Amino acid sequence: MAAVALSSFWIFEIRQGVAPSFVHLLCVWTLISLACAIYFIRRGNVRAHKGSMIGTFLGLAGAGAGALMPGLALYAFFFA
Repeated sequence: MAAVALSSFWIFEIRQGVAPSFVHLLCVWTLISLACAIYFIRRGNVRAHKGSMIGTFLGLAGAGAGALMPGLALYAFFFA
């Protein structure tokens, strides 16, 4: 998950102007949530770890869905 989230920062086509896109913000959320999940499981807090892993998956799934928006390269690759 970390590798996929980090690799998204080198996708420049989805940026509108100079600011990061919504996909990049979801990838930041994924990285933060993944770090929290590792922290919680090392402390033995399984419930918080489970919640963080769900947040990590939702952030990465949202970023992936955003990368498939019409007009982007992945949309053209899969649906054109």
